[in-house]
Amino acid sequence: MVLAVGRGSTHPVPSFTYDRTVRVTLTAKGVRVEYRIELDDFTVLKDGAEIIKPEELSKLRSPEAIRDAFAKAISGFMIDRIHATQDESDLVFRALKPPEKNKDHLYYDFFFEADWPATLAAGQKFKLILENPPKDSIHLEKGRIDLGFADEQRIRLTDKKEPDPDLKSLTNLLLAPKIEALLRTLSATLEPNQAKLPATPQATEPPPEPTPAEPPSIFAQMRKRGLTALLESNLGLGLLLLLALGFGAAHALTPGHGKTLVAAYLVGERGTVGHAFLLGLVTTITHTGIVIILAAMLPWLLARVAAEQVQAILGFVGGFLIAGMGLWLLLKRLSGQADHVHLGESDHHHHGHGHHHHHPPTGEKVRIWSLIMLGISGGIVPCWDAIALLAWSIAARQVQLGLPL
Repeated sequence: MVLAVGRGSTHPVPSFTYDRTVRVTLTAKGVRVEYRIELDDFTVLKDGAEIIKPEELSKLRSPEAIRDAFAKAISGFMIDRIHATQDESDLVFRALKPPEKNKDHLYYDFFFEADWPATLAAGQKFKLILENPPKDSIHLEKGRIDLGFADEQRIRLTDKKEPDPDLKSLTNLLLAPKIEALLRTLSATLEPNQAKLPATPQATEPPPEPTPAEPPSIFAQMRKRGLTALLESNLGLGLLLLLALGFGAAHALTPGHGKTLVAAYLVGERGTVGHAFLLGLVTTITHTGIVIILAAMLPWLLARVAAEQVQAILGFVGGFLIAGMGLWLLLKRLSGQADHVHLGESDHHHHGHGHHHHHPPTGEKVRIWSLIMLGISGGIVPCWDAIALLAWSIAARQVQLGLPL
């Protein structure tokens, strides 16, 4: 649990957004753009399935390979959406070097450059726009945008216009189209006659080649990367299943899903062990089934409905069913249909005032349909930790582990 806490705090829930930090540097030769995108593994998985070639995607086996293929594939989309001009002439961007990625927190750094299409002259206007993609493409139109000039420029700029810092702090929900356009645009006037070129650094000897290190142990990988490391090691699979078993047992002991109502129903209706088994089986099938369905629908749902609304709707449905079942049992009790509880074998007893009465044998009143409805009501509310675990297995390309976990 300690290992999981540190890892979990660095990863958001699936949002399918790209937070972008873009810094632009103008030189005597052209324009350089350092472009960072921050996103989550769910976005990489969903959008990667759309932009990575199917024949290449089918060969990828590890999360690292998927992330590398995603970064390579998305680079072209990002270049196409950088529109820069020198007066009326368009600049043509290209990748300067392969993207760099951070392993502890999922972000990529891309490096693009473009040559000036015309000879530099004083008074020329430079303008750069991060264009919105088509609506049917990947989700680069969603997320935070931080666009600006780099602190150090290689030529002198005047009349610089950059997005206002107060606008950058607004969420997407508060941005009108015209305001969002301001976040995506910067401009300046070029003054090449007053260039600020840095001194040429002295040549230094390249550092020696590092000695190959021994592969880190599974415990060292877990300390650095959290429980994700277990999915990529055969040694960790058994421990991962044991952890899932322990967490599942602890989860089953916590309140929720009408467990108290289930026990009261079985006792009050003289349920047998077989009835209890059937009730547990129906609850398990319903609870697991709704998790699988929601995990499969997660990308579609979160793109249209907030996660808390999905949980609220299902919680209302399950709570309504449980409350209805409780009211029905209460009415039966008040009407005298279930006013005695028998724990012994005898089917009758005396009250000590001259009369006795009989009761049906154990289990006679229990209806199978009632058990099924009670099981469905107890299991229909999903647990988001189970959905996250299943989606996590899918994102890590370990689909076969989803159901066992």
